[in-house]
Amino acid sequence: MRKPILIVLLIFVGCFYTYGQVVKEKPSTSNRKTTIRLSFLAPGLIVDQAITQKTSLQFKIWEGFNYAYLNINGESSSSIEFDTYFTIEPRINTIFSLGIARARSIGHFFGNYIGFPITIGLTESSFSIGPTYGFQRKIGKIGFWNLGLGFGYTKHKGEERFGLLGDFGIGITLN
Repeated sequence: MRKPILIVLLIFVGCFYTYGQVVKEKPSTSNRKTTIRLSFLAPGLIVDQAITQKTSLQFKIWEGFNYAYLNINGESSSSIEFDTYFTIEPRINTIFSLGIARARSIGHFFGNYIGFPITIGLTESSFSIGPTYGFQRKIGKIGFWNLGLGFGYTKHKGEERFGLLGDFGIGITLN
């Protein structure tokens, strides 16, 4: 199972990396190559690493929860479970469509994006993967908010399913 996922990830990242080499880019002094953020809504640490002007790689370790509601043969039950997760997400930043001046004013890691998050639960056996589309914006000088939605594959405690993937975060930028 891990070998096909690794192959897909390498092809996905490789395609954007080679595309980035074809386009001649001007060096940017206003945008950081690495940004570190602290998220409060889903408590965690986020590191964004620029690969090219239009692509980045996000690493995130965070605490999340799962809400499960089951109704089997008329008997219903629900549960909330907390878990620590690690996510790696290659992103295509689509801010370039808004124009160069706006891109400089909001920074490299803020704008619209297309992502492909791969999430692994560290304490429970869980895994999810799938494409997402999202928005990431600034709040004041150091704050940010992020909203991403998509559809993908999830495996949690041996149960496999396809469904919605989402990410919503509010926090601060540390550097």
